Amino acid sequence: MGTVGGYLQVTSASGSIQVSDVKGDVKATAASGSIRIDRPGDRVEASSASGSVQINGATNDVKAHVMSGPINVSGNPSGNRLWDLKTVSGSVDIQVPHSASFLLSAEAVSGDIRTNIPVVIEEHNKHSIRAHVGDSSGRVEVHTVSGGISVSGT
Repeated sequence: MGTVGGYLQVTSASGSIQVSDVKGDVKATAASGSIRIDRPGDRVEASSASGSVQINGATNDVKAHVMSGPINVSGNPSGNRLWDLKTVSGSVDIQVPHSASFLLSAEAVSGDIRTNIPVVIEEHNKHSIRAHVGDSSGRVEVHTVSGGISVSGT
């Protein structure tokens, strides 16, 4: 589904969801299936019990929660945006421009946390990191129980 002018809410019991170019908020829920959202115009809320969530070109708030599956988000969380990304069993991959500005708070109970962009570390231990990227105008909060976390520049 593509080019929706307003708010979009879509639910799938069993099957994948793919939407693009929605001008307003997007809310997508899949009980069993993957979710892919390209170039959302406003806030995104995506949840899946079993399946991946992929969001490309996010420029506003993002809430992605998955029970079993990976999360992949690309875009820019700068400017008072909040990206809330949680998975119980799966990895989280985040791609941001090198000019992005946000506070990163990440926890991986059993997995590595990696970043290839410049960060200023506030707190760091084996399973969590709190760091500033740029002037920290946005927030990225990431949590996974079983899986790694990667933050990279585009």
